[in-house]
Amino acid sequence: MDTGSAALLTALANMITSGSAVSVTPGGPTPTPVV
Repeated sequence: MDTGSAALLTALANMITSGSAVSVTPGGPTPTPVV
């Protein structure tokens, strides 16, 4: 795993744990924030 993927996964994990995760819908390229 390169540093780019590691940083991305870390950021994603941080967003999930902080409750501000974004869900990416397969139908659209724009991620929608979950309130």
